[in-house]
Amino acid sequence: MFYCFHPTDGGASWSLVSSTRPTGSTPGALPFSGGKGGIAFASPTVGWVSVNVNIPGGSVLYQTSEAGATSKRQPVPAPAVSGGVVVEEVPVFFSATAGAAPVQIIVPPPHTGAEGAFLWAFDHTGDGGQSWSTQSAAPAEGVFDWLDAEYGWELSGPGLKSTTDGGRTWTKVQVDAPLSGIRQLEFVTLRVGWALGVTPAGNTGWFLLKTTDGGQAWERLDPRLI
Repeated sequence: MFYCFHPTDGGASWSLVSSTRPTGSTPGALPFSGGKGGIAFASPTVGWVSVNVNIPGGSVLYQTSEAGATSKRQPVPAPAVSGGVVVEEVPVFFSATAGAAPVQIIVPPPHTGAEGAFLWAFDHTGDGGQSWSTQSAAPAEGVFDWLDAEYGWELSGPGLKSTTDGGRTWTKVQVDAPLSGIRQLEFVTLRVGWALGVTPAGNTGWFLLKTTDGGQAWERLDPRLI
């Protein structure tokens, strides 16, 4: 089941605007089938929910212009990969018009090696999500961060790549040590960012790294509760 709530007072109180259930869904609600991958809004009323289903020729976002009360399916493009299963992730918006939506392509055997492969691409919009364009897919870890519509970073194995053109091209960043076990990236400027990771051996603990040169050198921090 999926329920959508909307605040009108800055989050102090919330009202149910739509519900998705096996039977008795509200009119215009999201479909019951398909995994819901998240929700993002570009304005108080216009937003998107990703529904993880495979559609030939593209993957699907559902769009609302009524704060989630009703929604409609919005096909978006996806790179053509033989045997690939396309999963459209929830988009990130940098303004009312500019946004990016990561696309994961799962390529199972026998199209790849015994363990399959995970490819990523990014759809982009410049008109508030009315239309989307896509780039070619490339192997990645699925850990990425966007500073704005042009500048972003993504993990690729133990290394790091950056883009200055919205993901059309990626450049390898010369890091001072392998970035293993990273689960989240967060850049606040072109130079300053953090990486949150888990200790590879047994997943026994978390660690925090910081960079002040765009991701080339990383310092391990020792956060302490005060």
